[in-house]
Amino acid sequence: MRMMHEEIKQAGGQGIKDVMTYLNTNQTNDLDDVFANLQDSDGNALLVNENTYAAFVTRFTGGAGATFMQNNLNLSNEDTGAIGGLDVEGSDGVEKTARSVVNDTANVTITPLSGFSVEVPTNGNVVDPRLAGRYNLQLGANADESIKVDVLRVDRSALGLNSVDLTTDTDDVITKVDAALDYISARRADFGASINRIQASISVNSISSQAMSQSRSRIEDADFSKETSALIREQILRSAATAILSQANASGQVALTLLG
Repeated sequence: MRMMHEEIKQAGGQGIKDVMTYLNTNQTNDLDDVFANLQDSDGNALLVNENTYAAFVTRFTGGAGATFMQNNLNLSNEDTGAIGGLDVEGSDGVEKTARSVVNDTANVTITPLSGFSVEVPTNGNVVDPRLAGRYNLQLGANADESIKVDVLRVDRSALGLNSVDLTTDTDDVITKVDAALDYISARRADFGASINRIQASISVNSISSQAMSQSRSRIEDADFSKETSALIREQILRSAATAILSQANASGQVALTLLG
């Protein structure tokens, strides 16, 4: 990036700022587009060595990059290497170190959400009862077969971390954090116990459901062997009755024939 910055400036541009302006103006993130079309206000190309980003990378890795670093970068100082740092621009003569760029001053606040718009999940402008702190779960068929699950707060107030200040009393902070961890562990234990009870109830209800289904089947479903035997018996009786009726009709016809 620093090499690209220098080459754009040598061509009469402002450096990487021209690249960022082009990307924003044209609403694109295509670097090939930048290399092919980046121009100054007079229409002069600002990236004159290549017309694609890949070609620039090839030249950089082929030795141009090493030469640029040897001739333009001071690797013995603490400058962070920013484009606006001492080694490139040097306009203010200030070396940009890690500490000067990112200040290590503590910035602890007890109102971390100040400035943010906080919205509470609601249902029809009414606080959703499903988001309440206690859930009453029905686990069985009877009225008393239920379990109450508490969803306790874990915000700064509940954890006792409202007044944490690492710059004044670290021992107090450690004590408060330990207490907060104990609180979280206790709440996890409560949740674990509730989950175990719910899973046990699910298992019991599943077994009960299977038993009830089997009982209903024994009551309502037909006994296949018994019904099959009854069907065969009825078929035999019907066949016997038909045979006897046929014999009776045949006897009458014989009598009529003899009389005739």
